[in-house]
Amino acid sequence: MVGGLLRASGGTRRTTGAGMRSRLGPAVLGGYPLAAAWVMAVPVLWAAIYPDDPFRLADGVLIGSMSAFAVCALAVLWAFAAPTARHAWIGLLGPAFLLALMAGLGAP
Repeated sequence: MVGGLLRASGGTRRTTGAGMRSRLGPAVLGGYPLAAAWVMAVPVLWAAIYPDDPFRLADGVLIGSMSAFAVCALAVLWAFAAPTARHAWIGLLGPAFLLALMAGLGAP
């Protein structure tokens, strides 16, 4: 057993209970900050791309909040597809931090 994974016959990988529990944390607690940072960053990016659109912030908020559901679902998939739980945490909280930083620096 290495990293919560067992090698089953035929070369397939089978996750143990401890490995599964170590992925639930990033899946549940890491997906929300990533989706929230996404919702904050998309209106800023949208306003930068379309500066002449009078509804740019409203459109950005709508697009950000609608696509946040897909971002959260992809975050859960990443949490279980990452090689280790540490990679899952870094892969979720790193982009969340960068998106939040970008949203904070670019906010009007």
